[in-house]
Amino acid sequence: MKLFLVFLLFLVSAVECLPLNDKGPSELIFGGSKASRGQWPWHVFLDIATTDGFTFCGGTLITKRHVLTAAHCLQIMRSGSVAILGIVDSYTPHNTTGAQTIGIESLHIHPNFTFGGSFHDDIGIITLKSEANITEYVKTIKIKSKDDDLLSSTEAYVTGYGAYKNGWYQIGVSAFVVENEQKMTDQATYPGVFTRASKYCDFIAEKTGDEFQCL
Repeated sequence: MKLFLVFLLFLVSAVECLPLNDKGPSELIFGGSKASRGQWPWHVFLDIATTDGFTFCGGTLITKRHVLTAAHCLQIMRSGSVAILGIVDSYTPHNTTGAQTIGIESLHIHPNFTFGGSFHDDIGIITLKSEANITEYVKTIKIKSKDDDLLSSTEAYVTGYGAYKNGWYQIGVSAFVVENEQKMTDQATYPGVFTRASKYCDFIAEKTGDEFQCL
């Protein structure tokens, strides 16, 4: 289960950065374990068509028609990309019984994001061509606008399909994380970087046509 980006929208504590590791690619996220279907039903597999072929990212289903993900994934996305819901195995995403494959209607990248620069404002919204069918394996998630109370917790969950092979970077969108200017601009030193989704509640509401509202 390999994916070079990690995304989640439901943390229970701040994510700490992890040191660089000179080992080869890992099958799992650092210290992770294999998920079962339905355990993280809002996680979305993005099968991304690019000018050079295909790659993939993760995302989170926030309404039946909207996926929250990182802007740097949307920057390279071309026609033919799809969102696949209800899977846990990225090797056979199109062959999972009950999986839902939905085309992408439009993309919304945060206007302040600069591709190839720092990871500030690295957030975007996908509008799907049709609504997802809510099932045991496919569900939406909520985001708290005032999440400081969660910072006192000592555990966090990160969902994804593995780690990026070059430098073990973990870059994604999270429900909340302690922000740090240096970590957001120096990926070589701080590979664990996440965008605090609650900071962008207004952007998310606008790009979903107010279908999604932070709590």
